[in-house]
Amino acid sequence: MTRGQRRPNAAIYYQPANFSTASDRLTGRLSANEGLLRAFLRFGGVDCFYCHAARESQYDEFNALCAKLADYNHQTRWIPFIANGELETPGCLFRAAPNIAELAWQRAAHGDAHYSLCGITHAIAEYPVIDRIADLMIAPVREWDALICTSQAIKQVIVDLLEEWGDYLGTRFEAARPAILPQLPVIPLGIDCAEFAASGETGPWCAAFRSQHAIAADDIVFLYVGRLNPVEKSNPAPLYLALEKVAKALGRTPVLIQAGWFSSEQYQDLFIKGARELAPSVKHIFLDGRAPDIRRHIWHVADIFLSLPDNIQESFGLTPLEAMAAGLPVVASDWDGYRDTIRDGQDGFLIPTSMPVIAAGDDIARRYATRTGGYGGYCASTSQAVAVDIDACADRCVQLARDPELRRAMGACGQARARTRYDWPHIISSYQALWAELAARRMAAATQETPQQTKCGNITHDPRRQDPFLRFSTYPSRPLTGNTRLALHPAADAQTRSNLRNNGLVRIAGLIFLDDEEADAVLDFIAASNSCRLDDVCSAFAQLDVQTLIRTVGWMLKYNLLTLDETAS
Repeated sequence: MTRGQRRPNAAIYYQPANFSTASDRLTGRLSANEGLLRAFLRFGGVDCFYCHAARESQYDEFNALCAKLADYNHQTRWIPFIANGELETPGCLFRAAPNIAELAWQRAAHGDAHYSLCGITHAIAEYPVIDRIADLMIAPVREWDALICTSQAIKQVIVDLLEEWGDYLGTRFEAARPAILPQLPVIPLGIDCAEFAASGETGPWCAAFRSQHAIAADDIVFLYVGRLNPVEKSNPAPLYLALEKVAKALGRTPVLIQAGWFSSEQYQDLFIKGARELAPSVKHIFLDGRAPDIRRHIWHVADIFLSLPDNIQESFGLTPLEAMAAGLPVVASDWDGYRDTIRDGQDGFLIPTSMPVIAAGDDIARRYATRTGGYGGYCASTSQAVAVDIDACADRCVQLARDPELRRAMGACGQARARTRYDWPHIISSYQALWAELAARRMAAATQETPQQTKCGNITHDPRRQDPFLRFSTYPSRPLTGNTRLALHPAADAQTRSNLRNNGLVRIAGLIFLDDEEADAVLDFIAASNSCRLDDVCSAFAQLDVQTLIRTVGWMLKYNLLTLDETAS
């Protein structure tokens, strides 16, 4: 951008609940949206901040929030919803959510080329979110609009959804698939790296914290930050099982700090009891991660950041970036957006994941679609068949625990990457470059050629209610297919099986799996075979429901009853 040139601008579609972290129910989406607004105020360099809101009282709230978030002295202007024609002045309307289709209909009264629309994805597993994305096929969106995808995995899910929904519409109306769709650029979420650097208060705070919790100077401290929700965030059982292995390998007691918040007493009981039963050799500390001091300083108490998401609700993962900005090495699942941000062997380690990528969840999708089961059950049922390699995680954690120089090197590498790739000034520049590109497309619309339309395929189901194992097949690093070879895990003895089955975390969503007798028969068959394909298991147990069987195999991999025989594969 040349000197004196105006920076690309966008009006902010403002709804108070979407931009404030001053809530007991703190989520990554709220943190990301608040951070984005703060960064735009600080680094946008625009001459006016436009607020697109329903009422003037919300505009007043917008101004108050801006004053709180950033030390700014710029002009603001309210553009009411009813006066959306005035959005021509900023040239773009940004909504911190994916549902820009309804905004396209509102724009239509003034002409599609009046201004551009820009949305962003967060978690996309909920059906209402899926519906809003599918609406892009029928709304008057244009190629000068955009839906920002925060990761390559998210983009692929959206591309697949739109292709399948387009095929359905073509079949339904005997027409070609709509040819005009918004851009789908991949731009990651950002963080304020300076917030996570040590300050003058950090040392005394950490010393007091270690003293309060009897953490010795040579103790190895692992840290997890995020919502403590085994249903819609991450089941901690694999993490506990991995750290129990770490404790045995090190011959000492590691410390695990989990800083977040419980959305129910039931989940709190599951976490605490699960920690005690699955990782008795680990010292567990639970903290309220919403407390400002903890959010600011807890990173510097830890040696290693550990996060093992296994849930389709997860989409990007801000906390690993925050850990990198604080100089911590990261051990995380090789799962959806995490693989975009963490470089295996450089900033930390990515732990392989596996999930069935063949039809194994039609009934799960139907329960959610018919409201027989809720969103939590949909996520929990799917995630129980997602395996994070517990042994690999334990090995990597032991490697880092024994090598302080490796921890320092990876922490420094991650910190440099966070500053040069994910710090907000870089992300805001990417947003403004996108807005400039959309404006150029809009201006050149008159000379653009109409893309060739495509033929429609045969539709056998509602693409918006796809089997979750098929819909999110790009998330795992190890797809579980019919040719995947399986072997009994060496630790899968009768006592281990009994202990796992009696644990509340392990038994979440138990109704969607084989019963214990059937599951033991499957394990015995695989043990007798030494190594066999998933297809062989399905053939041997043809009398069982195949989808339930496949899910159960995923569950067995998750909890180290089975292992992937990669040498045979």
